Amino acid sequence: MSEPAPPTRTRGPLRRAAPALFALLVFVSSGLAGERWISLAPETGGSLHNLSLTWNLWRWGVASTRRATPPELQPDNRREPLYSMLLAGVLAVSADREATTRACIFQREPACEDLVLRLKRTNAWILAATCAATFLAARAVLGPGLAAYLACLLFATTGSLWRVLDRAKSETLATLLVLLACWGLYTAASRARWRVPAIAGGVALGLLMLTKAVFFFAGPVLLAAALVPLKGRRPWKPVGVALAVAYLVTAPWVARNLHHDLGFGISRDREVLAIRAEHTTMSWREWSAAWLYFAGEGSGLARGLLERSFAPEDWARLMESNPDGYYLRAKKNRGAVAARVQDGPVTEDATYEAAKAVMLEHWPMQIAVTGPFAVRGIFVGQNLYRWPPAKRAARTLANLMVPALAIWIGVLALRADTARLWFVALPVYSYAFHAGITQNIDRFTWPILPEAAVAFAALCALAAASVAARTRVRPAA
Repeated sequence: MSEPAPPTRTRGPLRRAAPALFALLVFVSSGLAGERWISLAPETGGSLHNLSLTWNLWRWGVASTRRATPPELQPDNRREPLYSMLLAGVLAVSADREATTRACIFQREPACEDLVLRLKRTNAWILAATCAATFLAARAVLGPGLAAYLACLLFATTGSLWRVLDRAKSETLATLLVLLACWGLYTAASRARWRVPAIAGGVALGLLMLTKAVFFFAGPVLLAAALVPLKGRRPWKPVGVALAVAYLVTAPWVARNLHHDLGFGISRDREVLAIRAEHTTMSWREWSAAWLYFAGEGSGLARGLLERSFAPEDWARLMESNPDGYYLRAKKNRGAVAARVQDGPVTEDATYEAAKAVMLEHWPMQIAVTGPFAVRGIFVGQNLYRWPPAKRAARTLANLMVPALAIWIGVLALRADTARLWFVALPVYSYAFHAGITQNIDRFTWPILPEAAVAFAALCALAAASVAARTRVRPAA
């Protein structure tokens, strides 16, 4: 008589619901923690432009960053619209259009303090959703093991986005949308039934383009990558569908820009291009120092090597606080770009064309300076904690995330892992674009940190599996 079969182990309802419960716990706890970072601090720089766009959308129904009223208020495309549209929606349900003034919001008058805090809470809960989505996406990409929990923990505890919650910066929304688009592309590339995830990923990608215009130019790159065969597969159909949906999402805004003679695309940030152009005029000695100078922004060792190897004048103009530095030359219209528009009015379009001309004139340095700027984007660590050991640990882990992403991409390429490569396609494009066209400050790296956290966790899982395998095959003493 045969032995009875052992009872089949089934997962109970609580165990099956554990991932969803954990994601909910992460969402609530991260949102509540995020609210502790917000204050009534005034907006500056780019966040002030986003808030101006928010105000004009809500009060006048005009997408413009200018400080004016109709009919003088004219549409522009200085900033991407989606993040400000979201904030304008918060105003629409929270404020009285006739009783609320611009000064009340921008100058933080007592009558608008609660309204200002409500706008900033939007950032906190977007980040909370990103923390939860990081766990769910990591679980989909890496499997149901501990790696997904580690990825979520890494992003939530070392992410630089906590520092930006108190500002009207679109990086918070962009980070969530990059993750959702990557998740959609991965799912579409890994499943036979790819249509629904391709459409969902395309919607997320289209919304991302309306949040960060650099992704508007990702289409040809992604489509070309989809034609490269890996393990005999060319996922050009799901990628093509996703891109078609994405550009359909952006079509109304692109048509609006064309209608107002604002050019083809989402937005045009002339200032960023001018800053990059100024840096292409540096000397080769400064270029040599730039590697250590930008690495020194996150590494004390690199800073020490810089000070021992180069004279202060070799890197002085790389300092953003230097009035004669490349950054402030561009900001104050005093450098090589401004010199090209002296004969006419210093308009944004003239600055844009002059910046392109300077970059073309100094094309060897334009190519060469991509290296130091690529190094600069690695160092994203922030001082998030007061306890020194925790502060150092968080900064170190954060600064290791981009290198971990690069290593994981190499591992996936060697294994020809098509689906997971599509999970990191947008981060690769984003990092390469910013290193090649901008000054690649840490803020430009923030939107790809969830994918970097997944990569870090994946490498940890691979290392643990390798150690476990060696332990199993080791002969007994």
